[in-house]
Amino acid sequence: MKYNDSDIDFGKISPQRFEELCYDLVQRSGFYALKWRRGGADSGRDIEANLRFANPLVGQIDEHWLFECKRYSGGVPPDDLTAKIAWADALQPDHFVFFISSYPTAGTREWLDRIRPQKSYAIHVLEEKDLKTLILSFPDLIEAYFQDATHRVLASMMENWSKHSILPTIEALNYVLVDLDLSRLQVPELTFLWYAIFQVEDSGSRGRDFLADNMPQIKTLLVEGSAHERTSLEQVKFVEDNGMKANLWLSFRKPSMQRVNIESRCEVGCSVYRCVYSCSHFESGDTLEVFLDREMRLAPIVIYQLDGSTTFETIKTRVSAVDVSASAISTRMRVLIEHGLAS
Repeated sequence: MKYNDSDIDFGKISPQRFEELCYDLVQRSGFYALKWRRGGADSGRDIEANLRFANPLVGQIDEHWLFECKRYSGGVPPDDLTAKIAWADALQPDHFVFFISSYPTAGTREWLDRIRPQKSYAIHVLEEKDLKTLILSFPDLIEAYFQDATHRVLASMMENWSKHSILPTIEALNYVLVDLDLSRLQVPELTFLWYAIFQVEDSGSRGRDFLADNMPQIKTLLVEGSAHERTSLEQVKFVEDNGMKANLWLSFRKPSMQRVNIESRCEVGCSVYRCVYSCSHFESGDTLEVFLDREMRLAPIVIYQLDGSTTFETIKTRVSAVDVSASAISTRMRVLIEHGLAS
């Protein structure tokens, strides 16, 4: 998923979740020995942590930091910070940081500017725009705290397929695609949808027209995201396994295409993966190849050829030699194992 600051809406999370988010940000920013400190009457949760770094002149330096988390919908007035400053005065940290989900009022900014020179510790304010910039560096935090229901369902679909070999139903795919902005998805999500929709088509499920309507856009986005040459597939070696499947499939929907689909354990380098591969040849003569690790340990390989007829016919010939009725590794499978996906 491609995120921007509009995806981060602090109003959608509770004050407690905002505090948990701040804790995660501190933890990922190089601090150690983190502690929760119970705040005052506002039931705020403050964070205490240490930061260690090396100085070329004096060697290792340890600093003590305090963090205060405040989730607001409007400007934060000075009165809401005075008690926290008094608390920092008592503890005498090296740095005191305010995490504010909105912004300080003009009066608060002026007040902070006045008191900063009086303190032995540095005072920092990270307001809404600063926090959003920082959070965008951690897409998984956006998914954990701000992801909408549709994207959570898509993530769950991918996890179920990866861990349990359970593909989504046509109803589930339709539910997701109604509200999903495909242009914001990343290649792993797009390749999963490409594969999952094909499986629904293969199963003969009814109500597939809406799914088929999404295929041209998914294809366009995959083509735009393709950054591999065919040589990327030369490292893929099919592993002999009775669970290996291969088939040739025809679609007369738009876009009209022929497709080769292979499911197999594959060896890439020194590791073995559960993989799926598809080579789609369109009536316009272009070819889109997608190689996907089901456990998503490998980045997907996406290859697009404007004229891919030769590539498709080569792969098609190897698959067409397979005896699908054979219970053991057949001649066709051995052809695939021997030659792989190389041209």
